[in-house]
Amino acid sequence: EEKEAALRKAQEEKEAALRKAQEEKEAALRKAREEKEAAQLARERQAEALQKARDEKQKAREEKKLARQARREQLQAARKAREEEKRAKKSKEAGARETPQGEGGGPANSS
Repeated sequence: EEKEAALRKAQEEKEAALRKAQEEKEAALRKAREEKEAAQLARERQAEALQKARDEKQKAREEKKLARQARREQLQAARKAREEEKRAKKSKEAGARETPQGEGGGPANSS
């Protein structure tokens, strides 16, 4: 009977040790899975932040390009306006010189 009791006790201890080992294994697997998910989430956040930074940089480049283009167009328009002014002035002066002194009676006929 002592032998049976000792065998039962040994069997129970063995089963308890197996249960404990199984629980520890499951806990370790759970922890590893959670850490893996956390690492994946961190990688995704980092990738999103990087993409956002790239997008903002691209947007800034495009805005700078548009600003340069607008400035260039503004300068072209101003240059064209000055040229038109000069042309109109020259045309007016040329018209004044071409008018004969005898007919028009004096300098340019301003209309």
